[in-house]
Amino acid sequence: MPATGGPGTAGGNFSISANGANNGIAWAYGILSGDADSNPQPGVLYAYDANNLATQLWSSQDNPSRDSMGNLAKFTYPVIANGLVYISDFGPANSGTGGLCIYGPISGGGVVPATPCLTAANSNIEAMVTDGTTFPNTSGFDGVGNAYSATLLGSSITWNGLSFSLLPANANNGASNETITLPAGQFSTLSLLGSGMGGGQTNQTITVHYTDGTSSTFTQSFSDWGIQSANYPGESTVLTMSYRDTNTGGRDSRSIYIYGYSFALNSSKTVLSLVLPANRLVGIVAAGLSGGTNALSAASANIEGMVTDGTTFPNTSGFDGVGNAYSATVLGSSLTWNGLNFSFLPANGNNGASNETVTLPAGQFSTLSLLGSGMGGGQTNQTIKVNYTDGTNSTFTQSFSDWGIQSANYPGESTVLTMSYRDTNTGGRDTRSIYLYGYSFALNSAKTVSSLVLPANRLVAIVGANLSGGGGGGGEGPYGGTPAAIPGTVQAENYDTGGQGLGYNVTSINGTDNGYRSDGVDLEACSDTGGGVDVGWESPGQWFRYTVNVAAAGTYTVSFRVAAPNAVTDAFHLSNSSGTNLSGNINVPATGGYQTWATVTASVTLPAGQQVLTVNQDNGGGVWNLNYMGFASSGGGTLLPTQNATVRSGAYANTNFNGATTLRVKNDPPDNTRHVYLTFDTTSMPTVSSAVIKLYVVNTGSTASRTITVYQQPTTSWLESTITWNNAPAAGTLIGTFNVSTTTGIYYNFDVTSYVQAQRAAGHNVVSVELIQNTADTNGLVDFASREATTGQPGLAITP
Repeated sequence: MPATGGPGTAGGNFSISANGANNGIAWAYGILSGDADSNPQPGVLYAYDANNLATQLWSSQDNPSRDSMGNLAKFTYPVIANGLVYISDFGPANSGTGGLCIYGPISGGGVVPATPCLTAANSNIEAMVTDGTTFPNTSGFDGVGNAYSATLLGSSITWNGLSFSLLPANANNGASNETITLPAGQFSTLSLLGSGMGGGQTNQTITVHYTDGTSSTFTQSFSDWGIQSANYPGESTVLTMSYRDTNTGGRDSRSIYIYGYSFALNSSKTVLSLVLPANRLVGIVAAGLSGGTNALSAASANIEGMVTDGTTFPNTSGFDGVGNAYSATVLGSSLTWNGLNFSFLPANGNNGASNETVTLPAGQFSTLSLLGSGMGGGQTNQTIKVNYTDGTNSTFTQSFSDWGIQSANYPGESTVLTMSYRDTNTGGRDTRSIYLYGYSFALNSAKTVSSLVLPANRLVAIVGANLSGGGGGGGEGPYGGTPAAIPGTVQAENYDTGGQGLGYNVTSINGTDNGYRSDGVDLEACSDTGGGVDVGWESPGQWFRYTVNVAAAGTYTVSFRVAAPNAVTDAFHLSNSSGTNLSGNINVPATGGYQTWATVTASVTLPAGQQVLTVNQDNGGGVWNLNYMGFASSGGGTLLPTQNATVRSGAYANTNFNGATTLRVKNDPPDNTRHVYLTFDTTSMPTVSSAVIKLYVVNTGSTASRTITVYQQPTTSWLESTITWNNAPAAGTLIGTFNVSTTTGIYYNFDVTSYVQAQRAAGHNVVSVELIQNTADTNGLVDFASREATTGQPGLAITP
């Protein structure tokens, strides 16, 4: 550690933390300055790479306003437990006080996934194998029969604050002497994990090409994977292992190394390709892109959010518009949060934004990150919108805590920095705790961003904006590198890469057969026709994402292959990237066992092109499995009702409710009972193999689920413009029932195939139904959107 203490000062006290035999950190506690033997002096905590003590990873003086401690407590050592570092300190001289400092990951920070560059399609060497695997003596990481142990490496490697997903073992999963197509996007850093072979490989050339025809070229030396690092500039030891695998299925027992390398990119440009050294004696097992693009420019800034201490400015200016601003002296020129670098605009001018449309740098990104806060108290349920160049947008709702009040822990909010004051317009300080918060929003990475619309509220503002990820980035991408084709079959186990929070969200990691993919969770061997593996251990709130490519816009019948010992109501649903429920809530029948399979179907309407679909697990708890989803083009469509109406009893029995945007079902005699009538004309459909009524719930008006009964309506001549309770035709034969939960904003599907087919067989292409609330349900109500509504219109989805 730096020799900053004066004469007689005690040296640093060291402790070691490590992830098993790897990723070691040496923690050093010592004096910041002065002579601690004579008087109390400030302490400092350092973190060093335990494999290379010349590499300082962090110190408590990197961000002193947040991390600095009190005076040094001599002869004490850092204590590491449960991912935290504990160290004692002293208060002022003769005060008799002291404290315990606790250091850990910053809220909202920590390890973030790098956007992966290696795919099965662009890998060209079998760099990693599971222990005991045999392979040709012309294969392996080095091309002469030696490979890294995938058993030791696992499915991912964490280094430098980034998580790198590894490709599956026992196949091409690394690269050497190769040009790699990169995911489109703007990034600040390229990171490589690999090594040299046959001795140190010095002065190797690496090139990153951009889409504008320019490039960045780097020179790097690579240490041998079987020899301890030569400490080449820019090289770090990431992992040390006790052996490597040989092509005969054995082990070569010696110290084996993986090294890490980082290269600064031009983040204003879109990357195109990576050219590795033209040397088979240099190889990589992972490549990742990270950082992102600063999205707040001087042209878009409209508030003076940060000033240097002592600066005067109008009392109508500042971050809050009433004479208060963040201290640029404390914030500095940049800040790192959640693995991203935010470069601030210059102080003492417009350097923040509020109630503004911000022009974004063109590119495809997976994440928008903002630094800012609310003012005048917490600002709840604010709307943020990102517009894309194709005319579509992503809209988000976010609450913002006040910058002068500790976070209200709103969902999606993290405390990035706590400061001890803010600057006032008179050049003074308002001494109190001041907070800067962070927010992240998932974008449609298949589309090009154009602008950011901030909340229409001057009491919400930002000082930083960052766009990161790209081309399905942020670590997420189609499994195997190619989106699943629709029409076609999407295997449940082929969920997107990227890991927790990107490719999937699980509450616990289970599974008994993860040999299929190195990043597999909740997988088990499947005995269904075709074998393979399925996804099990479902739990409400979990989800799995799938990148697909839809050949043509239209309606598709989805066949879900499921298994369950017992029936599960509202087990799951399929949604798009905006969260819209496409399929309605899907029930899983009792198939007789976890490996006894049956097919349930739903109808979904999809646009053409690449998109992400999500299987949302809604109900159950480890009691049903999913094998695959088969998408077949319907060639049909969804018919709007030709007539739809609500009728009401009692004093309103002669009232016609034509033109209403909702259709209400309610059992509340004598005056408030309501029935709903729907008529559909199927004449345009040459055949009907499936018919499903789709109803969008707007309001439930209660805290309990409601049962809706559906009846045939033999009279189809009624008109929505004249129908009332008194002249409405009586209900016919019961078709069935369905339950509506308290959840609004989703479609419910009800199968009427048999009824529609029977009517058409009798020569009646126009069919009508009546909806009545179960008489056991009293006072509750359900409002469905009518055909007059602007969104969520009812329909009859027909599959020919």
